[in-house]
Amino acid sequence: MTRFLKFILLINISLFFYSCAFKENNSVQPEISEAAQKILSSVLKENSEKKPCKGTGSITVQTDSSIQSYNIAYASDGYNKIRMEFLTPVGLPAMAFSSNGKDFFFARDGGSKIKKYSNPDKVLKKGLDLPVGVSFISMLICGKTPIIDFQNAAAETDGNVTALILKNKTQTESMIISSLDSRKILYLTNEKNKDYHLFLNNTGNFMIISKKPYKKLTFQNNIRMPIKNAGN
Repeated sequence: MTRFLKFILLINISLFFYSCAFKENNSVQPEISEAAQKILSSVLKENSEKKPCKGTGSITVQTDSSIQSYNIAYASDGYNKIRMEFLTPVGLPAMAFSSNGKDFFFARDGGSKIKKYSNPDKVLKKGLDLPVGVSFISMLICGKTPIIDFQNAAAETDGNVTALILKNKTQTESMIISSLDSRKILYLTNEKNKDYHLFLNNTGNFMIISKKPYKKLTFQNNIRMPIKNAGN
C-alpha cells in the first residue's frame, strides 16, 4: 500500500508542476526532454516487438451496484482490429464483438443476428462506459503500452519510480514505471476531463478504473500466443 500511495503522489505532483508550465503559454512549442525521449524509445521498442495475438482469459466488470464476470477468447492485430467472444462462468455464450478498424460488429447470446456500427471507438466507449476505444484495448490485450499523441514530454524520477508525462492540447498522460516489480501505472485525463487509471503489468493483465461513474474492468490473461493475420 505504501508503494502504491507513493506512485499516486508522484503522479499528482508531476502533473501539477507540468500543467503549470502550459498555463503560462498555451502556444508552447513542442518539446521533448532527453530523459523523456529515452523512456519513450524504450516503450516504443517494446511495443514494436509485440506481435498480433490470440488467447483466452477472463474479464470482470464491477460497478457500485453489480459485478459481472466472463470467460473470453480473443484475437487482435495489436492496433485497431480485434475479435472477442464472451462466455458466462457456466460456459454459455453471452456476447461477441469485433472490429476491422472501420466498423464495429456486435452479437448477443450467441445469436446469428449481428449488428453493424460505424465509428468503433465511439461504440466501444459507450458500451463499456469507459473512455477507452478499440485501438486502446487492442494494444492492451497484445501486451502493448498505449501512448497518446503528444506534443510535449517530460520525465520525473524518484528512486526506483519514474514518471513519464505526455501532453497535447486536450490530454495529459502520466506513465509510472517501477523498476522494483515491473509494474506500469498509467494515469490519463481525456478531453472531457473524465479521469481514469490503467494498471498494467508485463504479463498482459490490466485493470481500468473510471472515477465518475465508478467502474472497474479487470482483464486476466490465461493464454496468449502470437498469430499471423489476426485481423482477418
